[in-house]
Amino acid sequence: MKKLINVALMLVLTGFIFLMGCSTDEDPPQGDPTINFAVEQGFISSDATLGVGEEFMVRLNIFMNAETESKLDRLEVKRSFTLASNQFTTDTSYTFDLQSQESVQFDLTTNAFPEIGEEVFEYKAIDKNGNSDMVSLTITTVGNVQEYADVEIG
Repeated sequence: MKKLINVALMLVLTGFIFLMGCSTDEDPPQGDPTINFAVEQGFISSDATLGVGEEFMVRLNIFMNAETESKLDRLEVKRSFTLASNQFTTDTSYTFDLQSQESVQFDLTTNAFPEIGEEVFEYKAIDKNGNSDMVSLTITTVGNVQEYADVEIG
């Protein structure tokens, strides 16, 4: 009788372990939102050289990750400028609320820095889960060039 109780206890314990090992919990889906530059006329979508203070536009397409279904939270823009002489650097950051949307087309209009040098723009899309994706572009500012037509020299 004692052996029968031990065998029954072992069967119950084995069944309990087996049932506890078969969990229906799945890992939550992972994935980052997507951000990219729109390649359209009138918008800069890659590294460029512009005149000092020249106006330019950037169009960003931002999408939530379809697997996580985590809506968009915010767009962070970081702007860093370094003078051509490497003696001066400035950083400026902006944050835009994306209001829990699933997708956004975001247009930004700004001017190149008013000095000769190199400026890096970083655009980071962040969803409600804290996942993120980033794109960047570099704007090289050069002095304004004056053109003269039909001028004889000498």
